[in-house]
Amino acid sequence: MIILVPAVLWIGRNRSVMPSEFHPFGVGAGMALWGRAIELKEPDQKQRTALLAANREYVIAHEGTNPALQSKADADLFRAASEVIRSRWIEFVRLTVFLIVFREWSETYDPKLPTPVLWLVTVGSSALLGLGYVGIALMRTRWTLTVPLVVLCFGVAAVHAPFATEARYTAPVRPILYMFSALTVAWMLNVRTYGRRGAGRRDAALSQ
Repeated sequence: MIILVPAVLWIGRNRSVMPSEFHPFGVGAGMALWGRAIELKEPDQKQRTALLAANREYVIAHEGTNPALQSKADADLFRAASEVIRSRWIEFVRLTVFLIVFREWSETYDPKLPTPVLWLVTVGSSALLGLGYVGIALMRTRWTLTVPLVVLCFGVAAVHAPFATEARYTAPVRPILYMFSALTVAWMLNVRTYGRRGAGRRDAALSQ
């Protein structure tokens, strides 16, 4: 109910500013998909940003104030992006899978921040992701508890992956993944303190 109230209000707002077209949650699918299409052409993040800023339709959809023009620009971007993706769909699928399993959890990019800071954040996020994968494996005997949490985490990543590359979209479910990371750290400390036998006691306790 708490989620539905603001959603209904936002749908009403969109309906009032765009009475001729219905966009339940906003305009932006074409704009976001065009960002993914540009990635197929240009692997460098800075170059991609420059290409997006130079695209007239993208600027209108992203920064415009006229809903009708924004809607048209977004639709044009969607068609153009679909053509690019259709011609390079194997690469698109490969990059999307890579997004879901890695980049959406670790990539950082901000032209205003120094490169060392970005690398530090990326390395830390990647390490937590790796520990999380190990924790998921450690919890394999408790699959009835593990599977729903894993599906939630990577389901959120999968929903956003076709349209976005930013790691911030996984922020709502990162605490869940990091619980598995914490489990891995606890297991490593247990092994170091008690040896493999201690780790075996941990596995026995989890299986109860």
